[in-house]
Amino acid sequence: MSLPALPPGLTFVRRLGASPLSEVYLVADDGGRLLALKILRESVARDPRLRERWRREAELLEEISHPNLVKSHGALEVEGRPALLLEYIEGPNLRDACKEQPLSWEQAARIGVQVARALEKLHAHDALHRDVKPHNILLHPKRGAVLADLGLVRRAEDPTLTRQGAALGSPAYMSPEQARDPSEIGAAADVYSLGATLYHVLSGHPPFLGAGVGEVIHRVLHEDPEPLPADVPEPLQRVIATALAKDPERRYGRAGDLAADLGRVLLGYSPRLLTRHRLRARWRTAAAAVAGVAVTAAAALAWPR
Repeated sequence: MSLPALPPGLTFVRRLGASPLSEVYLVADDGGRLLALKILRESVARDPRLRERWRREAELLEEISHPNLVKSHGALEVEGRPALLLEYIEGPNLRDACKEQPLSWEQAARIGVQVARALEKLHAHDALHRDVKPHNILLHPKRGAVLADLGLVRRAEDPTLTRQGAALGSPAYMSPEQARDPSEIGAAADVYSLGATLYHVLSGHPPFLGAGVGEVIHRVLHEDPEPLPADVPEPLQRVIATALAKDPERRYGRAGDLAADLGRVLLGYSPRLLTRHRLRARWRTAAAAVAGVAVTAAAALAWPR
């Protein structure tokens, strides 16, 4: 396989992998720093809309900084194709870390807190990851879990690249709404994928398995996962079940709420399970209370003295 010609200042070290959308190489800069170079595939790079999408993604990634998100080192072109320079983390990914045996529930919850906080940061920038899974979570010796493979990140309101991005996602970690219509997903889809990831690291396998993609998606849409192992505390099981709810309204409304509940479980407290449905009910109750106070005040002012 021939290697693309790199711009001055970068040298190849080795090939890291590939996907239907991009190729990834380990490169070194003039100072010897190792970086991951992600290059858009030639077949995809021909589409001007996708090239513009990639450029905007690069700008977005440079705006976002969080210890549990892989760092971007800028955009460039390689042989006329858009490319991204990303931080290279040498530690194992989460899939490999739990390959021999599932993680302890405490380890899983701590990793969940870190990844949920990273998602919270992305969502605060109106961005979605769309491909959260164990393979895309790297374990840094100092920073803990680092969410990687940000090439699929897009603005929440922009469906460009959705179909291609959905094809890259793993059906076993994909939310029901993403499986049905990837152009309509929101932050709750990332919450689901993190829930599926936590299920995997606690049980040793994703929530749904099948002989092929179609069977897995059918189960994602219509079946419930098997119970988690009995040694997983009941409060943590409730948190993961809430993250895996089929209906986004019955799921955590914000990644930060999932992070908070995982933290509560680690400290021995009961989770609050603030789903989108419960949050909206609280907002309606609060709004009704405010309206009631306003009516009472208006009546008092209008009462003849």
